[in-house]
Parts: sequence; C-alpha cells; structure tokens
Amino acid sequence: MSDSTGGYFMRIETLTWSQEHGWSGPFPPATPARTLILAFGESAFLDDPAPLAELVAAYPDAAVTGCSGAGQFATMLQPTPGQGPTSGVRLDPAPLIVTVVTFDQVRVRTAAVCLGSCTSRQAGQELAGQSRPDDTALFVLSSGANVNGDQLIDGIVDGLIRTRPAGTPALPVSGGLAGDGDRFQRTWVLVGQAPLRTAVVGVFLTGDALQVGHGSAGGWGIFGPPRRVTRSDGNVLYELDGQPALELYKRYLGDRAAGLPATALLFPLALHTEDGGEPIVRTILAIDETAQSLTFAGDIPQGSTAQLMRSTRDRLVEAGAAAAQTAADDIRQTGGGDAGEPAKWLAIAVSCVGRRLCLGERTEEELDAALEGLAPNTTLTGFYSYGEIALARGGRTRMHNQTMTLTVLGERG
Repeated sequence: MSDSTGGYFMRIETLTWSQEHGWSGPFPPATPARTLILAFGESAFLDDPAPLAELVAAYPDAAVTGCSGAGQFATMLQPTPGQGPTSGVRLDPAPLIVTVVTFDQVRVRTAAVCLGSCTSRQAGQELAGQSRPDDTALFVLSSGANVNGDQLIDGIVDGLIRTRPAGTPALPVSGGLAGDGDRFQRTWVLVGQAPLRTAVVGVFLTGDALQVGHGSAGGWGIFGPPRRVTRSDGNVLYELDGQPALELYKRYLGDRAAGLPATALLFPLALHTEDGGEPIVRTILAIDETAQSLTFAGDIPQGSTAQLMRSTRDRLVEAGAAAAQTAADDIRQTGGGDAGEPAKWLAIAVSCVGRRLCLGERTEEELDAALEGLAPNTTLTGFYSYGEIALARGGRTRMHNQTMTLTVLGERG
C-alpha cells in the first residue's frame, strides 16, 4: 500500500513493510534537511532490525526515527460499496508503517540521548540542551520501559527554560512513549540505523513557514472513593490509605485481577495533587507481588489523592473527535490568528494502549473520528503508546496516560 497525498508545499507518502511482501513500494524521494521519516512498528524489530536499517540507509540525509507501538496506523483509501474509495484510518496488519514527509521550507533534524547512562530527568535536560533559538517545535519519542515519563518531560521543559535565550518563544513539545502491545516487556526507539531499548529522540522542526496544532483528550470518568497516597517512591506506589496498593487494587478488579498488569489499562488512576490543579491520569505498567506495589508510567506523588477511572467506548470515540477539533483550531491560529489553513496537514496521533483495549473492535472508530475532525487534506499516522506527551491545562507540557494526543503539522507559503 502506498498512499500519496503530496501537495504544493508538503509532500507526504506512506508505505509499509511485511515479511511476506517486503516494501509496498519504492522509497519516495527526499530533500536533505527537509525530509522527516517516521517508522512505527512492532517490538519484534529488536530481533530482526534489517528493514529498519534498510530504511535508514535509503535516506542518509534525512531525519529518520520512529518507535515500537501497541499497534500502528495510517490513512489509506477504503472501498465503500456504491460510493467508490473513501479515506479512512485503519490499524494495519503490516508490522511496520513508514511516513515520509518532505517540507518545502521547514528544516528538520533529530537528536538522541541514551537513557541507560543517566536518569530520565537528565536525559530530558540533555535533549533540551540541543535545541536552537530558531526551533519552532519539538516532537519527542521515548522508550516506553525503563523510563519515568514525568521526570523525562520535566527535564525537557526545565532544560528548555534554561538553555533558550531570554525572549525566545516557548517551544511546544509533544510526542509519546513507545509501546509493546499489552506485554510491557520491551520497546524501541529508532536511533541511527538501530532500534534501541533505552533511548529518547527529539525531532526539532525549524522555520517560520511551519504551522503546528496540538490536541489531547481522554474521555474517562472517576468512580469509587478517593484514597490518599501514603507511601510512594517516584513512579512506584506502595500504599493507599496505609494499605498495600496492589492488594487494594486487586479488590476493585475482582476476577480481572488475574490479567494484571494488562487489565489495569481498563481502570487507570486519577491523581488529585495538593496544588488543586487538573487531575493527572496514570496507567499501571508493572506489578510487584512481593512488595505489593504498582509501577506507573509517571510519578505518583506522596500525599496526593487517587481515584479509579473508567470509560465507555462512546466516550473514548468522542474524545478522539474533541482532540482533533482542538488541534484543528490550534493550527489555524498559528502565526497570530491570521495564518489561514495549511495546504496539506500531517497529523501524528499518539493514543494510549488502554484506549485500544477498551475500544476493542471499535478501535478504528476513534481513529476515524480524529481524522474527520481535521481538514479533508490530512494524512494521519501514529501508534498506540505507553504514555502521551502534550500540553496540559495551564500551558505546561505534561506526560499523560489514557489520552488521544494529536500533533498536526502544516506549511504555509
């Protein structure tokens, strides 16, 4: 499958790779320093990275990166009985989806940091230190295991504040954490020619012609009594109301507890912090039977209040549409409110694996709802993640769970 949606400014093409058929088409042409290539695929490429190496070798002068996910998707034409082909977003059975984006004026580059040699916060600070005063946006992909997403994002945000010159506009940051289905064992981020298990990559986009929009929505509701976090350490929760956290959580799950940690994706936690800000949603990534603890994708501050959450399929689909509406409004306002609409849009969607498990056979409805909320000339690509990076209420970038997050890129003349 090769879906070409090239426009006057941005050229966007999508292709896939599978063991049975190889590449779905030839590699599209690239322009040095102006082509971004995003590869989203299965964690199994850690065992056989040859297709990724082939992709990187084909584009020595382009910005090439990507990550593993709990499913990958892209826009493609679908036959509709009696109406001909229509555009829709589909989870693709191919283990690897690649999107090639070539800008007319915008410049793009990548920078990587190894998480194995430093803390998550230090990695974020080091990545932020590679920003330049004229950068317009930053898109981040991180390993989804062996990382504290909160500390990584705090490091990026704090690092940007310290390293960017005074008076420089704040750099919008978005992205996500790699996934591994519902296994929670190993993830990768593409760095150079190799998929690495412990790395974070930043895609820096630069140029006055760039238009960027962001949107994020959850669709989850709170239920059950509030409980105090009485013992935690970073992203590990040990006690709620003085009781072992895992034991208490299993009581709520009942028969579903046998499927932990995967079934925890259906019942995330809402954290109410002492500053009274917007609740933070957190998803469980691992459990420890010995310590009776729960490990989350982000910090669980001691003293905060936690409540269980749940949703319905309809609410999740509606949230996908809401995220798209926010992103569409945002990109149309880029440049002071009079920039107009880009000729072509690229929407990079990062949706939580928990949403996919909850939606089941209706998963593609969320993707189509997001696409329908954007312009007709939009190509959407992305993956299901272990954490989403997006602006929170108040304007600060945060690590989220259980959201549909969209980064929409366009280019004006």
